[in-house]
Amino acid sequence: MAKIVDAWFSFYKKNYVIEPTFNGAAAKNLKLIVERLQKLADKAVPKYEWTEEYALKVTNHFLRKPLLSNG
Repeated sequence: MAKIVDAWFSFYKKNYVIEPTFNGAAAKNLKLIVERLQKLADKAVPKYEWTEEYALKVTNHFLRKPLLSNG
């Protein structure tokens, strides 16, 4: 999980140019995101092995995707 946190910090600093805060709520939210990405990988066809390398790749992909608006 440490590499995923590092990826989040790097992404945040690059895109928002300020040092991010990482309190308990942010840690919980990041953990929930990673757990959801892992569940999606487990359901994928073909199935992907959830290694640290793959987790980092998927998390970086998730971070780079633009947010979709509801309107």
